[in-house]
Amino acid sequence: MVTDDPMEATDLAHELNQNNKDRQKMVRENMEEVEEQIKKQEDRPLLFVRGEGWKKGVIGLIASKIKEEYHKPTIAITFKDGEYTGSGRSVPGFNIIACLQEMSDYFSTFGGHPMACGFTLAEHDKLDEFKQELLSKFKEKVGDKDLTQKIKIDSKVEMKNVDWDLYDTLKQFKPFGKDNRKPKYLAKELEVQSISSVGSNDNHLTFMATHNNRKMHKFIGWNLCADSRDKNWCQELSPEDKVDVVFDISVNEWNGNRELQFTIEDLRKSKNN
Repeated sequence: MVTDDPMEATDLAHELNQNNKDRQKMVRENMEEVEEQIKKQEDRPLLFVRGEGWKKGVIGLIASKIKEEYHKPTIAITFKDGEYTGSGRSVPGFNIIACLQEMSDYFSTFGGHPMACGFTLAEHDKLDEFKQELLSKFKEKVGDKDLTQKIKIDSKVEMKNVDWDLYDTLKQFKPFGKDNRKPKYLAKELEVQSISSVGSNDNHLTFMATHNNRKMHKFIGWNLCADSRDKNWCQELSPEDKVDVVFDISVNEWNGNRELQFTIEDLRKSKNN
């Protein structure tokens, strides 16, 4: 997608942006589809989700989103054109491609690196056997190691300073990814004003909060109200509660409107609650 024509470049950029939005929509729809599967595996250290006919370009995004939300290695698998294709995402401390290399007889093709993999099963009737062996490999390799997620906080902030100027500054450091992660901020002792659940299964948390003044700030936390989590934050929180929140900053756009979106990375009740 390279051109010297400004008009063509604008069209290509619009097309790319639309493709990204379409893929994000498919990921959201597929995430709702797998919630029940995740609930049944809440005690497992490694998650498997499966969907019929998922597009191969989307299964890696599904695995990545689940891994980020639950901080567990995740394999997303789809059955299409008579074969099982999978994509995996891991967490620090578990080298997923090393395990696949020790199980290479299961695959017609596979590849990846320590934190991600992709594969096609050589025999579709070996799916359950493959899942059990990979789970055994995980237990063998990880043992008693603590894989609890550790979040690096870039700055403690007052919410009055989190504005469009800060967002415009952050944009200069894009694109964010594995080697250039999105900055994370900590705001302490936010006062919750209202709480609600959103999503088709009411799995997602939104709340409005103030921080040392009367200005309202809207936060959203994906799957923080899901039954598969240790805590259902829609039930844990009440108006006037004080909370400490780790979050990142993005933009929510709808019907020509734009607002800063604060996506919760971690959440706890404040010590002075």
